[in-house]
Amino acid sequence: MEKPNGFSIAIYSYAVSTVYYELLIIGRMNMKKWLYSTTFRERIQLSLILFTMIAVVVCGGTSYLIASRVLENKSYSLNQGIIDKSAQSLEEKLRKIRLAVLTFMSSDQFNQLLKETAKGGELSYYDHFKLNQSLQTPIFQMKLIEPGITSILVNTPVGEYFSNPDNRTGGIPFSESNVYPFLEKGHLPGWVESHPDDLFRTGQNVLSLMFVPIVQNAPADTHIVVDVSESALKEYLLKNSGDAIPVVFTENGKLAFEADSLSSQLAADSNFRSRLKDNKGHFEYTVNHIRYLVNYSTVAFPDNWLIVHLTERNVLLKDVRLIQLVTISVIVIFGLLALLVSRKLTSLLLRPLNQLQSVMKKVEHNDWSVRFQGEYKDEFTHVGFRFNSMLDQIELLTRQRLDAQHAERIAEMKALQAQMNPHFLYNTLNTILWKSHSNKQEEVREMIMSLSALFRVGLNNGEELTTVGKELEHVTQYLKIQKLCYASLFEYTIECDEEIKQLSTLKLLLQPLVENSILHGFKDYRNEGRIHIRVTVVNEFLQMKVIDNGQGFNVQEHEADNPHLDVSDCEGFALKNIGKRLSLYYGSRAEFNVTSTPYIQTSIEILIPLEIEGAS
Repeated sequence: MEKPNGFSIAIYSYAVSTVYYELLIIGRMNMKKWLYSTTFRERIQLSLILFTMIAVVVCGGTSYLIASRVLENKSYSLNQGIIDKSAQSLEEKLRKIRLAVLTFMSSDQFNQLLKETAKGGELSYYDHFKLNQSLQTPIFQMKLIEPGITSILVNTPVGEYFSNPDNRTGGIPFSESNVYPFLEKGHLPGWVESHPDDLFRTGQNVLSLMFVPIVQNAPADTHIVVDVSESALKEYLLKNSGDAIPVVFTENGKLAFEADSLSSQLAADSNFRSRLKDNKGHFEYTVNHIRYLVNYSTVAFPDNWLIVHLTERNVLLKDVRLIQLVTISVIVIFGLLALLVSRKLTSLLLRPLNQLQSVMKKVEHNDWSVRFQGEYKDEFTHVGFRFNSMLDQIELLTRQRLDAQHAERIAEMKALQAQMNPHFLYNTLNTILWKSHSNKQEEVREMIMSLSALFRVGLNNGEELTTVGKELEHVTQYLKIQKLCYASLFEYTIECDEEIKQLSTLKLLLQPLVENSILHGFKDYRNEGRIHIRVTVVNEFLQMKVIDNGQGFNVQEHEADNPHLDVSDCEGFALKNIGKRLSLYYGSRAEFNVTSTPYIQTSIEILIPLEIEGAS
């Protein structure tokens, strides 16, 4: 049966340890996950709180342990000093009682009583009365020396002697009293623990000190019983015990008197009695769920009594509890202060990082002019200055990239423009040559003048931007040339307000559209064509429209319900060329729209923003 039990215990221990380590691993993983999910500010704040709390707890706990240990030792020492003082006081009290009895036994009256007793025989009533009367003075002196003595009884073979004021109990002889059994068990002189006074009618408990005469040739069976008031001893002892509960044991190990209800309980506790070793000492003992500090000391001479003090540990260490309360209060207060101050302190520590973060957010919104400015000389400030350097480099590279893109755009626009000029020039020169052979000198002159004006306005001193007025003049000269080339092919009209002619626009936009209408719209057209050019301002956009009644676009190639066409859907070099130029210069803000109803109306619309985006 032993092996299975041991095996089962091993299996159970293994299971418990496995579960413990698994829970520990899961706890660490959750803690790690939580720590990674917190912000840097929260980690700094948590670190400040933990550091403050650890420092306060360690310092407060260490101070508390040191102070409590010192106070505890001092309290124990002080309590031991109190019980030593109580033992000394009790010893003086017992010496005083013995001194009073010895004084009584050394009196002449007592010696005379012993002589009469030694003669033997019975005394007459008168002789007995005379001897008892002679003892009244030394008895009074004895009570005067020690007021705690309530009565004295001298028991002899020839009779009993005591103080006249004391009321002797009738009918109870000395041999049947509470103190008589002590004669058979103990040695004299000795104390009889607390008992009801059955020798005299005092009505109280007394402790009895029993003597035999100490003179030579003392009569046999002569005993002296001195009763001491239990309440007097108790009051005297409590007065010198402070907050402690006194317990007094006689030389024979019995409870001398019951000073408290706890006394009889401890007197019957063998475990407690076994710990009362040596002449003095202290230990802790729990009675009725209350922890007591037990100090004890022996009244070595003349009676070998043992005095014990029981002090509640909470009462004895009340100063330690006060220190404990103050320590806990300080920890709580500093904990709350750490919670309140850590937020402000964290913000102060992270101010450079917050400034750097603010700069980065502005950069995210394309504000490249911002720069980090730091008053500190810490790591965050160094990172901020590095970030400034990076922004300077990015801004320089961006500017260089924009300049390169602008140069590339201008070069591409000039290349597109150069692609248009040779085609038109070739056709015009052929027409001039044909008219010169036909002797139409006036028309040749007009064409040459229009061509000269066309090139003068079109060159525009090498600038890409021109005015609406110059653009209209350029297309007018072109239309004059084409009108001379195709006399009865078309008629044209131009509509534009004078204030609009001062607005800026990209050059060579209208001429390719008009050329597209003539070459493609009126191709194989038997009726007279009409071209209408209208320039106006609509919703902060410059609107330029070229409208003709030519053949337009093939509607079968497009959806019937969507007559609006994107430039990329249109065939013809001119339209694609203009679309690219608008996109290069104006970006996505410019619009190029085409609508077509064949042989009725084909409209090409250009919308240019009045505030030019991307211009340089």
